[in-house]
Amino acid sequence: MKKTLLLITILLCGNLFASNNNNADDGSIVIQELDLAKVTDDVEAKAKSLRRLINKKVQRTLFGFTEDLIVDLVRTSSGVYYEDMGKEVVTKNFEKLSPEQIDVLNFFLLAEAASELDRKNSLAEEDSLRLELYRDRRDKLYSALANLMDKISGIPDSVIESIK
Repeated sequence: MKKTLLLITILLCGNLFASNNNNADDGSIVIQELDLAKVTDDVEAKAKSLRRLINKKVQRTLFGFTEDLIVDLVRTSSGVYYEDMGKEVVTKNFEKLSPEQIDVLNFFLLAEAASELDRKNSLAEEDSLRLELYRDRRDKLYSALANLMDKISGIPDSVIESIK
């Protein structure tokens, strides 16, 4: 039962955890939590170095698939291997590549998708803060309107009608 629960957790949280040694001495699965900030920095540095090496036309082609890949990543459950999704895009659009070249382009494509998701997440956070600010301003506006409504509730209609 514990192994089943652990396996389900691994499938559901596959991107949040990594392991260098999947089998412990007792046969259980070992999971180590990723240091996401370090991994992000390492991935960005590697993608930057690859950007200098990969042909610009190839980069543009990969960029063209990034948005579709992101849509697929978002729609797909976390139990699916994202690496396979990127590899499928690369192998479908680039023929006669060695396995190493496929892995490099797959990394680059997934790194670009991750970067785009980070950018979108950052925009969503900004939008969330902006929305919170708007809600606060709206609440204050309605409070001021309630005060004004109380203030003008005693004004006779004739005074209002005489406004010219």
